[in-house]
Amino acid sequence: MTKRMKPLPLAVIGLALIAALLVVARLASPVGALPLTQVFDDSPQGFTIRYPAEWQYTIPMQGLMLLGPSATLFQARPGPTFTVQRLGPLGTFGTLEEALDLYLRRGPLREDRFWEQQGQISSVAFDNRPALRVEIVGREFEDSPESRARILATLAQNTFVYVIALTAPQESWAAVEPTLQAMLDSLEILE
Repeated sequence: MTKRMKPLPLAVIGLALIAALLVVARLASPVGALPLTQVFDDSPQGFTIRYPAEWQYTIPMQGLMLLGPSATLFQARPGPTFTVQRLGPLGTFGTLEEALDLYLRRGPLREDRFWEQQGQISSVAFDNRPALRVEIVGREFEDSPESRARILATLAQNTFVYVIALTAPQESWAAVEPTLQAMLDSLEILE
């Protein structure tokens, strides 16, 4: 004798379909940071940082390091970058606020560039050190895609100023921000 099963109510079927769609949507969207499997520790008195295997770094000049996907660093394709710049000692600038202001005026907020500050500069802590953070939005050139950057200025124990910039095209910021933040969290200033 065959037992007959009762049909499931439409509400149960609907909830199951919604749950399945949410799982598929979550799997399709980027969630979380790329694994940070590489370590830069070639600056024994400077800093160390962890970064994704798919990324590379370049040191175009003393005191400046750029990390990013190869196509971004070496083929000028839009993409995320992580910049660590070691400026001079704090005495050269006066205060951390003045150091950040000078960096912004000579860099992204220069008259020939197309960036704008978003909101106020905020005081934060970075690795138990005083730091300042600011967000900017814009582009390097008129025809460049719009990008977003989070800039952090902090001090080494020897009072050297470090400026760290997390940058990505505006359209991909949400997807790459967890990786950039994980890299920032892994950065350790040694001096």
